Amino acid sequence: MKKKRIVWLDAVRGWAIILVILGHTDISKMNKEIFTWIYSFHIPLFFIISGMVFSIKEVKYTKFLKNKVITLLVPYIVFRIIEIMFGMIYSTMLGSSITYINIRNRVVGLFLQSRGTVYESGLWFLTCLFLMQNVMYYIEKIKIKRIKYICIASIVCIGIWYQIFVNKPLPWYIEILFTCFIFIYLGYYMKNIIIKDKTGGYIHIIILTSIHLFATFLNFKISGHSTDLYWNCYGNFILFYIAALSGAVVWILIFKKIYIKGKLLAYIGKNSLIFYVLHQNIIMPICGKIFKYIVDYQKLTYIKRMGYFGIETIMVCMMIVPCAYIINKFFPFIVGKSKK
Repeated sequence: MKKKRIVWLDAVRGWAIILVILGHTDISKMNKEIFTWIYSFHIPLFFIISGMVFSIKEVKYTKFLKNKVITLLVPYIVFRIIEIMFGMIYSTMLGSSITYINIRNRVVGLFLQSRGTVYESGLWFLTCLFLMQNVMYYIEKIKIKRIKYICIASIVCIGIWYQIFVNKPLPWYIEILFTCFIFIYLGYYMKNIIIKDKTGGYIHIIILTSIHLFATFLNFKISGHSTDLYWNCYGNFILFYIAALSGAVVWILIFKKIYIKGKLLAYIGKNSLIFYVLHQNIIMPICGKIFKYIVDYQKLTYIKRMGYFGIETIMVCMMIVPCAYIINKFFPFIVGKSKK
């Protein structure tokens, strides 16, 4: 029997991917406060939601692994290849030459992935989540709670230590796995509390929002930069974890409390993987070219520029919707789904 989807949780995921798309516009150059706010919690929110829907009902690891390969690694490989091909075509159209070294680096990067190098990938979240869920499988197989908690604490401590004293890129962004593993575990732990219970009134939302904003901007003031998981930038780790957790939980509680069963956000959330893999390196360059012929945002006033980025985000989403329909209808296997 197919598991029934939780509509409001899909809506949270939809809201999160919209923030990811907005964060990938040039809004960081215009409004550091909004950029700092978005990046303080939006990726941890995805990890927490992944924990909330995580299941290890499969007894055998081979069955679990097969499922994760189909739902995470296959989409990563397929869309990374599409990204590479699109990038080569786009570069050629702009007059750039494609060399053997360019092709080689992109192909090697498909399997290696390493931030800040010629092997980096914008689809890092999929491989990182794949590794994280595999670790989660074995953590949850530990029966003795004390040992389980020691393992989780050790994973996080290793991540903090590595960021402070080493901070060099690792294949498949393994360093992010260590620092952010706590989010997927907390999501898994909290799912029964949040989903099944009537936890989280308006007073909780107000308190958590206050804590989130205070921790986010205090961290920014102390560190001098925004949180950015991709670049392994966290600032003060205590403030980072407080800001990320409180910010993520706030939006989960808000959508659980007030979400009306509409279709738009839930649809985007249900297809968040498609929105994620298509938006940054495929749809955004096309959208940017179209917008460039319409208006030069550099000449706009500050308020109009902010509106420009909002419209750009909406346009990117609108352009992805028909792509999502085609993929779901004819090629569902490339996003880990089966034909209905």
